[in-house]
Amino acid sequence: MDSRVAALRCLDDPQQQARAVTVLLSQARTGLLAAVAAQDLPRIVEFKAKAAAIQEIAKQLRLGKEMQLDAAEFCRRAERGLGVAIREGQAHGTVETKSEASARGAAIRDGVVAYDNVKPKPTDFAGVHELSNTQGGIYHLTDGISDEQFDDVIAEAKAEGNLSRANVARKCTDRAKPPVPEREPEHPQPIPALGARGSGGPKGDPNEMLGNIDGMLRGIVATLEFIRPQDIRDGERKPLTDGISRSLAMIRKHVKEIANG
Repeated sequence: MDSRVAALRCLDDPQQQARAVTVLLSQARTGLLAAVAAQDLPRIVEFKAKAAAIQEIAKQLRLGKEMQLDAAEFCRRAERGLGVAIREGQAHGTVETKSEASARGAAIRDGVVAYDNVKPKPTDFAGVHELSNTQGGIYHLTDGISDEQFDDVIAEAKAEGNLSRANVARKCTDRAKPPVPEREPEHPQPIPALGARGSGGPKGDPNEMLGNIDGMLRGIVATLEFIRPQDIRDGERKPLTDGISRSLAMIRKHVKEIANG
């Protein structure tokens, strides 16, 4: 980025610098739109980094307020694009969900799955603090907000001259629908997406693995006995029980296949 700033400083006047930054923004916007349309997470991350770099260049060169706001707007749109792509990936089973993350540690520990077979995690694409924090994270620009609502938020924040993520996140939160639990995959996969049975999957003795699974399930059953239905929050009851039912269905399917040889 320093080399780009130095090159732009060599231009004769601020208008030339502004035109050069405008070209950078235009090229990056086109690339971001294509990456978002393709749900290409690594490319979205790349253009999100370019957005942050262009915003910093505009600040360092002390370009006009309008140019700095354009750069900041692109940065916010890149962040939302990443958040939407992560949520879509979680819904379609290509990115790890929170419940899958909770189960992953035990599965790796007990040898049920090898670490290098797990799905990509949201934190593979952005830091925890960047995704969600009290001052406004990427998920605040994403969850419960339609594209039209987000455009309204951007227009309002731009009119105020404040397109910081914190300000945009606050406005998105004010407009967001009531929060809903994280969407599980439409076609859930057991932890994680493994290869064909008997090839390329977890390493270890199959009999020992089945024994470990049996022990884990017995522990889960014992834990369930301590959960009182009246203690479950109404808004979370159905999503949680639906998720467990889907997992049980997958377990029954695989156990039947194994039992039938």
